[in-house]
Amino acid sequence: MTPVPGSPAPAASVIVAAYQSAAFLQTCLEALQHQSFRNFEIILVNSSQDAETAEIASRYKDVIFIQSPHRLLPHAARNEGAAHARGGFLVFTDADCRPAPDWIGELIAAHRAGHHVVCGVIDVLHPSISGATWQLVKYAPYQLGLPSRPVAVAATGNCSISRAAWQTIGPLDGDLMCGDATISWRATDAGMAPYFHAAAVVFDQDDDFRWKMLAQRFERGREFGRERARHEEWNTARLLMAVLSVPLAVAAVLARTALLCARARRLSRFAATLSLQIPAVSAWCAGEAAACWQLLRSR
Repeated sequence: MTPVPGSPAPAASVIVAAYQSAAFLQTCLEALQHQSFRNFEIILVNSSQDAETAEIASRYKDVIFIQSPHRLLPHAARNEGAAHARGGFLVFTDADCRPAPDWIGELIAAHRAGHHVVCGVIDVLHPSISGATWQLVKYAPYQLGLPSRPVAVAATGNCSISRAAWQTIGPLDGDLMCGDATISWRATDAGMAPYFHAAAVVFDQDDDFRWKMLAQRFERGREFGRERARHEEWNTARLLMAVLSVPLAVAAVLARTALLCARARRLSRFAATLSLQIPAVSAWCAGEAAACWQLLRSR
């Protein structure tokens, strides 16, 4: 579907990034069809070459479907959607997420309260040990039960950016997996720190912990560590400290996750998943250390 020429711009544009997401896409689009807030458009950017995703999208006449001819990383797909968006708020989620019925309305309420970059809860649909582990490893600061507050990074699985902010800090770094972190740092530098709004909720449907993802955690930790060190202009001593303190970094991440779980009244979930959290967090911290070592060697 394409917008009708001359039609008024919607209040919000919901941009959904999809890649090999046919198993989850219908649930996502159905949830968007039942939002209590109605003044929005849906832009689906698909970069997998399967026919099934396009067929599912075709069932929804209000979905603007964009098919990329080649593979896009998630933030590049979001940028493509934003380039076609007409709304005053750019709302991002993924095809494997299921938004709660009041999701868009809550995000916009937080914007209207004065926040330019808003994120919300990303929790698991099925609270198995596997799913709970993955949720804590990836989204511990965004779990149900935590209070609304400023946060360092707005995760783009559940994020909204005002058009004015996007023009100042956007687009996302499309060639990075940690593009949500880098745009959040730019937002903070511009005086628009991300805000976690606890009433805006989505559920991640693809929540299985898989051992092969440890390599992915290492690579993403390495990318994040490199970009953070560059952004914060770490000196040689700070880089060397990061290289030598991997065990301390792992302990710090786990302690921070435990504290977040305690605030959310989920310490039992933390304890039940600790044995799986440890290798995943270790892989990430080792990746960060590897990035800092590479930066040291380049100097």
